[in-house]
Amino acid sequence: MLCYVLFIILLVIFYTNKNITDSYIASDFDKHNRLIQISSPKIVFIGGSNIAFGLHSELIKDSLHIEPVNMGISAGIGLKYMLKEVIPHLKTKDILVIIPEYEQFSPKCYYGEETLSELLQIKKEWKELVFQTDWVAFPSSLISRVITDIIYHFTNKATPERYSRIKFNEYGDYIGHWQFKHHLISAPPITSSFSPKVIEDIKGIILQLEHKGVKIYLIPPCYHADNYSLDSQRILSIQKELQKQGIPFLSNPERYVFNDSLFYDTQYHLTKEGGLIRTQRLIEDLKRK
Repeated sequence: MLCYVLFIILLVIFYTNKNITDSYIASDFDKHNRLIQISSPKIVFIGGSNIAFGLHSELIKDSLHIEPVNMGISAGIGLKYMLKEVIPHLKTKDILVIIPEYEQFSPKCYYGEETLSELLQIKKEWKELVFQTDWVAFPSSLISRVITDIIYHFTNKATPERYSRIKFNEYGDYIGHWQFKHHLISAPPITSSFSPKVIEDIKGIILQLEHKGVKIYLIPPCYHADNYSLDSQRILSIQKELQKQGIPFLSNPERYVFNDSLFYDTQYHLTKEGGLIRTQRLIEDLKRK
């Protein structure tokens, strides 16, 4: 056990001291800097890669006449941490738009998975790392990342499509995939169960922010039509629980269900065209409010 712990510590040190310039997850530094630099009122979007890959923030800025901040990176960071990161920097008249992947209503994803551990390493938030990390899954995930990075380093086989920090624009939108063709990878049905306790926790945070004078909207994520047909009952259950708690989605989830051609490589990652259509619908929904 001691050898195992020492091995993991060495891997953490190795990975933490890597050059993080090109890391997709390290885009959090740039997004956080924009969050604290943009004066109020501003509109802040939180969620996973469904908004990283699916927003045209400049269109939002031009249509709503407010500076946008796209904080989206990965669902694995967990909605709990995403909320915690932005709360201190939201002020009266700011707008917070929460667009979580459906998996984030389950405890495992809500509190963060391996991706959160990776982010905490990069940010050197050691206290958070100790208490937030899933120490069952984290070691194998870390080893996998290190091996992958070693292969990229020695073989120089990084593809042009590899996710990268430098492929985000100034608003926090990921645009590195815009030039590439659609090659959607089919995804299995959602297996994780949502938790009413998670939704209660989200409600408590929303009430806290509303008390500060922050406007908050909860909006469904974009979703692939085939996956929606598989997961519609589970999504309906989430929708009903949100309504029961008094924090309903701003619009019906079906409004953000799109066909295959508008997705890039997962059921949450839209192409450039898909992101444009989704953003237009989002603007329409926000204008109605």
